[in-house]
Amino acid sequence: MKKKRQNIKKQFSKKSETRSRSRKKEVSRPSMAARAKRNKSRPYNRVQNTHIGIFSLTSRGYGFVSCKDFDDDVFIPASKTLSASGGDEVRFILRRGTSKGRIDGEITEITKRNEALVIGRLYEGEAYVRRGGKNVSVRPFEFIPDTGKQISYPVRISSAKALDAKAGDRVAVKILEYPTRKSMAVGRVEKVFGPADTIEAAVEAILYDTGVKREFSSQIMAEAESYKGICEDDCTHRLDLRGKTVFTIDSEYAKDLDDAISVEKKDDGWVLGVHIADVAHYVKRGSLIDAEAKVRGNSVYYPSKVIPMLPKQLSNGHCSLNMDSDKLTLSAIINLDLKGEIKTCEVRESVISSASRGVYSELNSILDNSADESVKKKYPQNVLDMLNEAVELYNVLLERADKRGCFELESGEAVIKLDDNGYPVDIVRVERGICERLIEQFMLCANEAVARLVCAKGIHGVYRIHEKPGSEKSAVLLQYAENLGVEVKKMKMRTDKLEPADMQKLLFAAAQKNATRALSPVLLRSLMKARYEPVALGHYGLALEFYSHFTSPIRRYSDLVLHRYLKEAIADGVSLCYDSETDIADKDACPVNADVSSACESANEGEVRALSAERAIDDVYKAYFMKDRIGEEFDGIIVSVTSFGFFAELDNTCEGLVPISTLGGLGFYDESHMKLTDAYGNSYKVGEKLRVCLDEVDIATGKMTFSFVEKETAGD
Repeated sequence: MKKKRQNIKKQFSKKSETRSRSRKKEVSRPSMAARAKRNKSRPYNRVQNTHIGIFSLTSRGYGFVSCKDFDDDVFIPASKTLSASGGDEVRFILRRGTSKGRIDGEITEITKRNEALVIGRLYEGEAYVRRGGKNVSVRPFEFIPDTGKQISYPVRISSAKALDAKAGDRVAVKILEYPTRKSMAVGRVEKVFGPADTIEAAVEAILYDTGVKREFSSQIMAEAESYKGICEDDCTHRLDLRGKTVFTIDSEYAKDLDDAISVEKKDDGWVLGVHIADVAHYVKRGSLIDAEAKVRGNSVYYPSKVIPMLPKQLSNGHCSLNMDSDKLTLSAIINLDLKGEIKTCEVRESVISSASRGVYSELNSILDNSADESVKKKYPQNVLDMLNEAVELYNVLLERADKRGCFELESGEAVIKLDDNGYPVDIVRVERGICERLIEQFMLCANEAVARLVCAKGIHGVYRIHEKPGSEKSAVLLQYAENLGVEVKKMKMRTDKLEPADMQKLLFAAAQKNATRALSPVLLRSLMKARYEPVALGHYGLALEFYSHFTSPIRRYSDLVLHRYLKEAIADGVSLCYDSETDIADKDACPVNADVSSACESANEGEVRALSAERAIDDVYKAYFMKDRIGEEFDGIIVSVTSFGFFAELDNTCEGLVPISTLGGLGFYDESHMKLTDAYGNSYKVGEKLRVCLDEVDIATGKMTFSFVEKETAGD
């Protein structure tokens, strides 16, 4: 039997060789000219499809190129990166065999190196390579993904001892020599942050890498200390509201209180007063503090800490609207009709004395009748009476926002609770109460009213704009909503004309199917990014034609600049008024100058820097909290699907990757349906609930890795 099998095998092998030889004879090889002619007609010709963009690298070796020629980033496989670093300007081509729903590329040239310092970790131990007959000691790095510059190759360190860098430390390295086919990269340690797996080192490295400045110079501190408290002369030309009921509402942890409110109910509507710290009174254009605030752009907030835009003498002292203290303010006094429509807006320099320091949690408990007597006694009766009127106005404004099509995405924010030593002990998803929403609506109203006033009066302004989403991303959103069972047939006929009310309808329909948490992240990715511009281009998400940021000059440079132009337009003792019946706000008439354009650019850069730092630091704290729970199982939901796996978010907002390698190693990614199908035919879609196991936690990068356990069944 064994011989018979061997004979059959030989016969099969001979027949295969014969067929192969005959095929070679039948098929003639095309000439070079014929091949060149054929290649010219191919859609992915290397010359015709050369593009330039900025490369970003992931921790797994592959990356993406952001290029103005494409709406979405171009995927670059790990084998086609040409050892480019994150932030490098590269020349690339599109590849044949592009995956469905994804554009693939190949880097052909690094046109400009990103010279920023690289943040990484010295590995434990040493690795060796053989070159030219000699062993060369190499200390490779493990680099932080998604923050600043990243690399995928090892670096030989030329001088780490000078800064006492130890194996396992997180350090900043300057690349002295980039890798070639014959030599390794060489670098020098410039800064040591400490042991990589500590929160302290991670936070310091993130702040350093994102460019967030922690300290103020001695000259700036001296300028801040030179400011004195207000005197009566500062108040003579101002609207005196010190005898009126005005109060603040904020978090119990807030120290930079920049807004206070007053509400008065009338027979024909309401008078809403939004009183904002007059930071521009102290921070003059051209001062050292102004220059520093422009560079910072924003305050940065992370668990139990704040890195202020302004020195604490101002942010927590002179400018903060602390209780029972005379404070200089810029007040927007807004008359609203019974439907919450803005009739008039008057902006005046003013002086207030806050009657109460309201705390969200306490006032929420008073409103829902769960507060104990000690909490109730903290607040004067006139404040509680005004709070009740404020709630009435809030409901009116909420209804107005709903009618114009304003939509609100489900919040994924969390409170990270720390122990006395500053380490996380719990993570709780934020549930906003009525007072948080009330203050939000009042600030939105003030921002809209001031934007209309600034535009109508021809004043230079900084506007907060949010443009309509593109048709391609809208189409992806509608396809996904349809997969959830939401009726979108009529919307599909006008993907380039979706209005805010359409988004509102999608969210409402998803809520009816308990799919809001599934749709929200997809809808968010379909939207454009909000930014600052000197021209009023409208705010899509809020469904407003005019919108600004007026209410937070202590922590946002954009608001401070807007205050300056308002104050310059106000003569002593005279208000600046807008009347909706007589004044016309024309966005095409917005004046623009170099100062405003520069301020908008700085504000946009500062916002991105602050958000990047805050998110990365939050991830580190979350990873530290989860480090002792490896091997435990959790309920979660799929929030993002990629070709290399999917991301699952737990109920406490911690998020991690389920790699495709744990699902069989192969998969098919369908972007239009937000679905990944693994090697076994199992599918995973955004919004699906499932159970995962925590496999790995990296405190240094704030990354977590899960493995799939099971999906939630219909009866769960």
